[in-house]
Amino acid sequence: MRTYKVGLNSKDLTKLSSYLRKLSQDVKGGSTTIVTEMVSIGLNVAQTGISNITDLDGNSPGVIQGSLLGPYTGVVSNIGPQVAFLEFGTGITGQASPHMLSGKVGWAYNQKQSKVANRTINGVEGWFYYDQFSSSTKFTNGIRPNSHMLATAMYLRNIQDDIVRSHIGRWLIK
Repeated sequence: MRTYKVGLNSKDLTKLSSYLRKLSQDVKGGSTTIVTEMVSIGLNVAQTGISNITDLDGNSPGVIQGSLLGPYTGVVSNIGPQVAFLEFGTGITGQASPHMLSGKVGWAYNQKQSKVANRTINGVEGWFYYDQFSSSTKFTNGIRPNSHMLATAMYLRNIQDDIVRSHIGRWLIK
């Protein structure tokens, strides 16, 4: 860490004040650098989280996007019509191992029970649906939550202090 010696005279205090103003500007400008790095890491983690998703029905895992909303705020998001189902899971299978935040956000599992009568096929409870991509009727009991965006948020939360410390250390050593 840098040490700064100062005398108790106006010249030294003016130099200290100038140094602290410069340091403050570096920190303000550096916050954008920190947020940019966090968004970049978040993009990679989220993309890895959906990279193993294959859906024979043709449903896309969506597009991972990241952007800066300001000098202190960035966002990583998954955009697409199926992303909520992939994140939180669906049906009987999703309900058996619910997403950690499903209750907090009001996600409901096994909604097909009220709309379509569940059936048991080869000992598996589920329902039939029409798959527009294959033009055929298929059987499902839902999917487990992938939780890729939750995993991304948790990972970023775990590394944020280290990233901030590394940048502050660079500013103080200059």
